[in-house]
Parts: sequence; structure tokens; C-alpha cells
Amino acid sequence: MATDATNRNMDTETKNAFQQVNDNIENLAIVVKNGLGSAHAEIENLAIMVKNGFDEVDKRFESVDKRFESVDRRFDSVDGRFDTLETELRDFKKETRENFAELREGAFTKTEKEDLLGRVSYVETKLGIESGA
Repeated sequence: MATDATNRNMDTETKNAFQQVNDNIENLAIVVKNGLGSAHAEIENLAIMVKNGFDEVDKRFESVDKRFESVDRRFDSVDGRFDTLETELRDFKKETRENFAELREGAFTKTEKEDLLGRVSYVETKLGIESGA
């Protein structure tokens, strides 16, 4: 009978030991779950904060893009004005060259030049202007 009592006592001790192990496992599962749940919540919050930060950066980039579009339009306008100025300058240079070419070719004959110089000299004398020549 001592063996039966010993077996019952061991069965009770074994049961108690298994119960303690089972309780410990359940407690550990609760701790892990709570710990991971808390970490999971923190990760979720961090993900939300990162997303909000990227959304804010996107808004800023949209604003910068709009400003660049405005600057591009203004540069297009300036480019057009420069093109116009270039054309006008090119035309002016061409016209000036043509005019000087005509003068070099002798728009006045030698006789016409002498006649004009004589008239200018006469007018200067009558007006009392000293000639530079």
C-alpha cells in the first residue's frame, strides 16, 4: 500500500508540476501577446507618422512644382522677347550695313559734295559761325 500512496502522491505532484508548467506557459503567452501587441501598436503608430510625413513632403513638392511651372512660363515669355530682340537687331544691322554701303558707293558725286560744302560754308559765313575746317 505504500506503493499506492507513493504513486498517488507522485501523480498529484506530477499533476501539480504539469499544472504549474501549463500556468507558466499561459502567463508567458499573455506576456508575449501583450508585449508584442504593444510593440505592434507602436509599429503601427510609427508607420502612420512616417506616412503623414511623406504626405506632407508630397504637398510641399506639389507647391514647388507649381512654382517651377510659373517660372517656366515666365522664361518662355522672356525667351520670346529675346527672339524678337535678336530679330530686330539682325534687321537693324542689315539695314545699317546697306545704308553705309550706299554712302561708300557715293550717294553724292564729287561735284555734289563740293557744291554742298560750298553752300554750308556760305551759310556759316552769313550766320557768323566759325567753321571747324
